[in-house]
Amino acid sequence: MSHPGIHADLVDAPGYYADLSGTTDPRSTLNTGVRARIPQEPADRRMTVRHQGRTLLLDEYLRTRCVELAVHTEDLALNLDSDVRAPAATLAVAVNVLLAAARRRHGDVAVMHAGAA
Repeated sequence: MSHPGIHADLVDAPGYYADLSGTTDPRSTLNTGVRARIPQEPADRRMTVRHQGRTLLLDEYLRTRCVELAVHTEDLALNLDSDVRAPAATLAVAVNVLLAAARRRHGDVAVMHAGAA
């Protein structure tokens, strides 16, 4: 897909990830750039999830990304027999979001019963 005004080299998925560097270093340009930008965003910054057409505030959108990171990291770890896990803070956000979603969808009694099973 072509986007007017965007002239970037086309790469495949392995090339994209191979070129990422410093992602685990909190001082890397990638990480400091994100950490510097987020506090500058307005509290009412909205993000639209294209495939659903739903809009969330930036903070809530970032919580959905934590769920995705935790779920997919766990899935990969289980399938690759790896002990790598999502960061504890990410996992805590993901569990809180998923528990709140289950409570909203099924109610507290059903969630309590599921936890006891």
